[in-house]
This record gives sequence, structure tokens and C-alpha cells, in this order.
Amino acid sequence: MDDIRLDLLCRLVSARASAGDLMRAATDRRQALAVARRLGDPAAIARAAVANDAPAVWISQTDLTGDADLVDAIRSCLPAATGELRCRLLAALAQESVGHDDELTESASAEAVEIARAAGDPRLLCLALNARYWVAFVPGHPDELEALGQELLAVSARGGLLGYQTLGHYALCNVALGRNDWASAQRHAGRAVEYSTSGQLGLALVAIAHLDALRLLLDGEFEQAEAAYTALADRMGEAGGSNAAIYGSMSRFAARLACGRAHESVAEFAATHHRVPGAIDEFYVSALVAAGRLDDARSAWPAHRAPRRDIFLRINLALRAGNAMALACREVAEECYRLLLPAEGEMIGLQTVSMTLGPAGLTLGRLAEFLGDPARAADHYATAADVARRLGSPHWQDQAGQALAAVRP
Repeated sequence: MDDIRLDLLCRLVSARASAGDLMRAATDRRQALAVARRLGDPAAIARAAVANDAPAVWISQTDLTGDADLVDAIRSCLPAATGELRCRLLAALAQESVGHDDELTESASAEAVEIARAAGDPRLLCLALNARYWVAFVPGHPDELEALGQELLAVSARGGLLGYQTLGHYALCNVALGRNDWASAQRHAGRAVEYSTSGQLGLALVAIAHLDALRLLLDGEFEQAEAAYTALADRMGEAGGSNAAIYGSMSRFAARLACGRAHESVAEFAATHHRVPGAIDEFYVSALVAAGRLDDARSAWPAHRAPRRDIFLRINLALRAGNAMALACREVAEECYRLLLPAEGEMIGLQTVSMTLGPAGLTLGRLAEFLGDPARAADHYATAADVARRLGSPHWQDQAGQALAAVRP
């Protein structure tokens, strides 16, 4: 009977994931793995491990933590796996390792793509490119992400794979926002919704609605942006997205930070910080700093642990920079300056299609002042003002202009 139960559970995982119900798909996959282990058949364990074969746009790790049991199962299967099965195992391993093991995410996704290209199967190649997305979506890889998005569109079109058309357009929306190209981002977001499958539609609509919330934030409509983010987190949860509550807290914080109310996020971040240490540390510490609770902030701050490498990397680096300055840690401030410098002409976090902390030049200017280089700070503030102007964000343009005036002799 267990073999029949495993077959049904694996089909259910695929169906739920394809329908967008990621949380229940994950629960069913855990049950499938338990049944497969009872059978004692490595092939059964492998089938359960790769049962979720739906296109993935959002990080599906619950509370941004990996599933150690799933990773162990995949590792146990890989030595004997070849061909398509190995590709699927590697793709699943890459997705589960995002933000936790950068080298493994890189190597597993690269090998998955290599196997899929050799196989010549459009569906398998799209699945492998989806795995590679978790590497390319980390800020700093716009050219790779653009190439990946374009290839997803081409391969999925040949194979009639609408779900991967959605992923391709979503990736290109990421790229456009990273280049401050609002019109292109809107166009790709619209196409992402147009091509979404019925299961993806809920999450795709949430993604495009985030552009509206971002626009409110850029326009300085802070209370409306906060309300929009709260509604979007609820919709994301209803659509089956894991981490809806965490994303809601993070995006609300961005709106509050922009208008001087970041201290209001202390309580909701505290609950997550204690439940899932490491998931939102820089956000929590920033809220504590804003509340004037510097001793608590210093105790909670992971000064010697760099932020996880995922799509929120530069948001976390910008918050870490602010925390370093508030807590007088020059070494971390210097590191943040170096890591954020390549993003000088961008809006921090805009490429996430969810939130922004404003022009990177503002953060770099403050860091330069903190590090004793007002002339360089002036250059950064001038860049920040120009970026904000081009995106039509008057409040951040004014902030940058005031900061520039304050450091000019």
C-alpha cells in the first residue's frame, strides 16, 4: 500500500504546487519522503524529493530557512543519479540552498543547466533555468538575469510552457527595475500576469500589485503604501505563498522607515527574530535603533555575520550600514560601503519588485560622511538626487538635495 500512497502523494505535491498552494505542497512532500523512506527504495526517495516540479517565482523556504530533511534526502540520492533525475535533484537542491550555501546553489544550478542543455528537453531546461534563477536574482548579476529571462521566454515558447513564460517576464521585470526602467518593468509585469497559469495567477497578481505599492512609496504616499503592503501580504498568504507574514513585515517597515516611523515595527520583528534567528536581523536592529534602544540593538546585532545572499541582499546591506553607523562600528561601515558602491545608480531593493529603501547614493553618502570623506559624500548625494528625479520620487530627491547642500562648503 505504501507504494500506492507514495504515488498519490507525489502527484498531489505536483498538483498543489502547480495550483500555487506552496505551503500544503511542502507538507505533502514531507509526508511523501516519510513514506519513501519506509519503502527503503532510493528511487522512491528521489521521486519524493523532486515531486514539486512547478515553476517557482518566490522563495518557498518557510521562514526563509531550508528544509534540512529534504536536503539530506537529495544528497543521499545524488551519487547514483544520472540524466534527467540528477538534473531534477540538483535543481531542487539549488532552490533549497538559496541564502544558506552560496557555493552549493551555484554549483548545483550550473550542473542542472548543463545536463538539461545536453538532454534537449524544453521542460527540463526550463526547470534547470528556474534553479539558476536563484543565483542570478541576487543583486549584482543583471546581465546573467537578463540572459536567463530571455532564454526562459524562448525555450518556454517552443515548448508551450506558459508557467515559465511568467517566470521569464518576472525575471526581466527584476532587471528593468534594477536599471530604474519603470515602463519596461510594468510591461513585463503585465506579460507575467497574461501568461500565468491558473495556479500562478494569484501570486502573479500579487507581484504586479507590488508595483502599485512601490509607486505609492516612490510618490511619498507612505500611509497608503503601508496599507497596500498589508493587503498584499494577506493576498499572498491566501494565494499559497509561504513567508507572506515576513514579507509583509519587511515591506511595511520600508514604508515606515521612509517617513520616520521605523520604530513602530519593533514588536512584529521581535516575534520573528526570536522564532527564526537570522531571518530578519538587520530589519529588527534597525527598528530598535529607530526606537532609541541602542543597547538592545547592540545585543541583537550580528556584527560578524554578513546578510544572506538572496534577492534582499542589498536591502539588508543598506540596513546593516545604518546599523553600523548608529552603533559606531567603522569596520562594518567600510565593508558595507565597498559592497554597496556598485549599486550607486540604483534604488536599494527596487529590483525585488516589492520594496525600496531609496537611492543607494543616499546610503553611500551617509557612509562616506561617517567615514570622514565629505567630498565623496557630495558626489553620492548628487547621484542620489538624479536617480530619485528620474524615477519621479520627490521626497527622496529632496532628501538627497538637502544632504548635498549640507556637505557642500
